[in-house]
Amino acid sequence: MRYFIVAAVVVAMLVGQRAMSQQPRSFAAPNATVTTMVLSISPDQVVGHPFQKSATILLLDSANKLVTDYDLAADPIILSAGSGILTPDTLKDPTLDSGGVIKFLSAQCTYIGATGKIPITASNSLVASEPVLVSFSGYDILKVTDFKGDSIVEVYQGLPTAVKVTVCNRGGLTTINNPSVRSYFQAGGGSVQVFFTGHKDGLVDTVTMIDTAFVPVIVDTLIVQLDARYRIGSSEFLTADTVRLPVYVRTPATMTFAAGSIVPDSVYAGESFPLEFQIQTTGFSGPIDSTRVRLELAVRAIDPSVALVYAGSPAYTTFSGGMITYSDLPAKVVALNGLAPGWYALRAFYHLFSGASEFILDPSYPDSLYIIPRSGPEYVADSFDPDTVAAGAEASFQFGLFFADGANLEVEPGSGMFTILGTGFAATVNLMIPGGVIVSGDNLISTENVFIPANQLGNTLSVSAELRYRRFGSPTYLTFSTTFNDQTIRVQQFPLVQIVSLECVAPNGNRVNTSQPFRVHARIANVSESPADNLVFRLTSDGSTIDSLLQPVTRIPPLDTYDLYFDLVASATANPAEIFSVNFVSGNAGRLPPVDNIALVVVQTPATLVLSHTVVGAPDGFVTYGALFSLVVAVTNLGLADISPGEYRLSTGGVDLGLIPDDTLGEITDESTRSFSFHAPFVDTSVTVTFTVTRKPLDLNIDAPAVLQDSSFSFRVIVSSGDARLVVQSEKLSDRPITAGIRSPLFAVVMRNSSSSIADTMQVDSIVVLFSDRTGKPVVVAQLLDTADCGLFDEELKVSQNRSSKDSLVLKLPGLPMGPSEAQRLQFEVATRFGDDGSLAASVDSAGIFAGFAAGPNAGSRVKVNPPVPGQPIVSLVCATGGRTLERSFMVENNPWHRESSSARFAYVLENNSPLDLRIFTLTGELVHSILISENSPLGMAGSHVIEWDGRNDRGKIVLDGVYIVQITNTHTGDKARLKLAVLK
Repeated sequence: MRYFIVAAVVVAMLVGQRAMSQQPRSFAAPNATVTTMVLSISPDQVVGHPFQKSATILLLDSANKLVTDYDLAADPIILSAGSGILTPDTLKDPTLDSGGVIKFLSAQCTYIGATGKIPITASNSLVASEPVLVSFSGYDILKVTDFKGDSIVEVYQGLPTAVKVTVCNRGGLTTINNPSVRSYFQAGGGSVQVFFTGHKDGLVDTVTMIDTAFVPVIVDTLIVQLDARYRIGSSEFLTADTVRLPVYVRTPATMTFAAGSIVPDSVYAGESFPLEFQIQTTGFSGPIDSTRVRLELAVRAIDPSVALVYAGSPAYTTFSGGMITYSDLPAKVVALNGLAPGWYALRAFYHLFSGASEFILDPSYPDSLYIIPRSGPEYVADSFDPDTVAAGAEASFQFGLFFADGANLEVEPGSGMFTILGTGFAATVNLMIPGGVIVSGDNLISTENVFIPANQLGNTLSVSAELRYRRFGSPTYLTFSTTFNDQTIRVQQFPLVQIVSLECVAPNGNRVNTSQPFRVHARIANVSESPADNLVFRLTSDGSTIDSLLQPVTRIPPLDTYDLYFDLVASATANPAEIFSVNFVSGNAGRLPPVDNIALVVVQTPATLVLSHTVVGAPDGFVTYGALFSLVVAVTNLGLADISPGEYRLSTGGVDLGLIPDDTLGEITDESTRSFSFHAPFVDTSVTVTFTVTRKPLDLNIDAPAVLQDSSFSFRVIVSSGDARLVVQSEKLSDRPITAGIRSPLFAVVMRNSSSSIADTMQVDSIVVLFSDRTGKPVVVAQLLDTADCGLFDEELKVSQNRSSKDSLVLKLPGLPMGPSEAQRLQFEVATRFGDDGSLAASVDSAGIFAGFAAGPNAGSRVKVNPPVPGQPIVSLVCATGGRTLERSFMVENNPWHRESSSARFAYVLENNSPLDLRIFTLTGELVHSILISENSPLGMAGSHVIEWDGRNDRGKIVLDGVYIVQITNTHTGDKARLKLAVLK
């Protein structure tokens, strides 16, 4: 985008002037009319500068004569450009006219616009000149992009910004020196200027530059300015073009090689290998447009490079979680002047281009690389054997390799090949390399069997071998090959032997336990008519029982067989299919292909038996009368070896549980479970069921008893009715009144567990006592009773914790146990707070006794309580209350008194031994009955007492119904107490 402020103002002025020039004019016509205009401008000009050298207009009449009296003021001449603008574009100064020639260099006409050959035209109100092509030189900025040609939208703070500027000069002048492009960010941070070779006539130039945004994270403006300098005549002119691009300056992002991500860490020099590494980024979200990577080796970080590892522009594999991964890059260590084995510093150069930003890691030292020694195995001279084979038979060969570097070599799977060549005969078989590893030191390598055709008899065969190997950790393999020092093989006629069969010899066929001794039997046949002497056979395995085992055979007579045994101990690790094979190794004999030289051995863990059981239908070992329950017994074999059946005996201790005789003795195996059904008797009892393995199962692999962790188990079942009750009775403990401040026994409760089974063990948790007055009106217990002094007592020991709640007193027991048929007797004692004459009613019903089962099938559930009389309270009594003095304690317990039901009971309390006089009067004062009590009599001693009256007067007759006055007097102190008594039939 270009900004030409002055040009914009001039354009505005010209538009206004043209509008004015089109208005009707009032001026006298010149003597001659202009019919032709001839415009002439020097062909090479500079954009943005006034015309140079010459600029004229000839005004001609119809006779092609100069019009000398043209009035520019009256009829101005307008200059027009095919593109861009001319300023000024109107010639109206009469001084420019020189006898019909308009010389307008002094008018400072300036072209502002794109470079190129621009047509210029002059005109007045009547005529116009022919266009004149003028070449305007300068430089136009065609576009500003990143290195890919995309628009620059965002950059990273502090990182280089790649700016590609495309410029063009369509004019005909060449700059007097190299033009320059300068870029900078408006917010600050310095600028970058690049010079380039100038061109002309429309040649496009591309200028690449790197700028850096050091400004804060904001929306900034990238400014690109192009300057070019031209010469016309002796004058120099500077042109400029400017582009402003709004860009977003992002938060600084960082990149570094991820620790330990360069793989591999050891290689062979000069061998291609796949390279992998990762770049850890922070604050970077992409895109990844391209990267340039170069990896070098140096002895130390400060030393010059000694080898190139990789150089290229790789495409990334993945970018996730801020991690850029590069995989399978074709790398090779190319040494500059030889490279000794050892560790080298890895010097990395990494450039990432994202939009206009370039991330640079130059250089970094993220890791080190080990150059592996190229040493390999060597053939051991004269170790190749045999050098003579039989025609028309199989042969195998062996030889030695020696590796002296102190480390092991890994052989590439499938790469070991042995080749034998004869006349019209060639064969290749695999090398048999133990464990696929060449160890440091001596290695014995053998070949697979190869058949030598009969037509090779008398020939000499050549042999060679090849394998690929590497140090462990190397990504690539090296190649070893040998001709065994040009070893040759002679083909002769020998006795022929053949392996007929191979089998495992063990108690259970081909199944053996881990670490169990066993034998492998090979039958060898001599199929020729001459004896086979001094033979050697090798037994090998693909498992871990053995690697190889050699066994010599001194002689096999002609047309005879030989039984060869290999004594082995099975490996300590189970193997479902370990393959053993036997092969002829050496001896003066040829061999035919084997009939069967493979034996499959199954190596199993020994049988280890676990006896387990489950009791169903007897939760926690409890059942009710007649209940059905069962026992499920299983034998689990933790090993792999098969077992034979074992025998068991089941006992119930003499209790009849409904077992059939066949269930008490039988067989048991690990292939199925045994179930036993029981029927509980209708009696409280305890039954112990015992299961015993009387004969252990055999481990078939060793034909001996298997390991059995536990050979027996037992469990107990408790049988109960399931209908246990807590039977509760009560006893009234005293007829005497309750005296304030003195704890008095009120009643006792006797509780009994009705069940004789331990399945019904109970515990009593609490007893609730309800209180009211004589009329049944509830009383506030906390006000009436001294609750701390009340409670349940076992003899002299208080066993309850009390809590009052309105009209009740909760007697909390600490889980009072009640075993089978057990009984407990507890007495309730009470103490009142005050001594007013009165009465107190106490009651306990079945719902107020809380007990639960402590064990058995009903554990945790509530026990039913049986009262003495169904539907009636367990405790229901009324007692008198009074003070501690004679006056405050004197009362009648049953008022009104029904004389036919019982005696009238007068209660009182004496603080000291005192003589008393009890008298009963009518309301008119007539003495009815009197009783004298001495201080030494039981009723005159200190304490609480009750005097009973049968309703007779002193003459022994029953008194009439009515109200009477009862008075008691301490004849020693004179203290008196009086009350009224209503007497009814």
